[in-house]
Amino acid sequence: SSYSERIDIYSFGIIMAQVWLQKLDLEKKLSTIETLLQEKECPNKLISLISQCLSKDPTNRPTASEIID
Repeated sequence: SSYSERIDIYSFGIIMAQVWLQKLDLEKKLSTIETLLQEKECPNKLISLISQCLSKDPTNRPTASEIID
């Protein structure tokens, strides 16, 4: 498949989760990551953004412009 900015958005989501959690096992499922973020009192808007960025379907990930807005 061809490269698109959507893979960068996925990477951005991983980085945001790692920064908030201070470590992240990349093998964890998204639902586990969301639970860990909630336990660390991560704001719901940020949890939602991270979840969108980590969507398995690249077309469901936000664009960089949408993240900034």
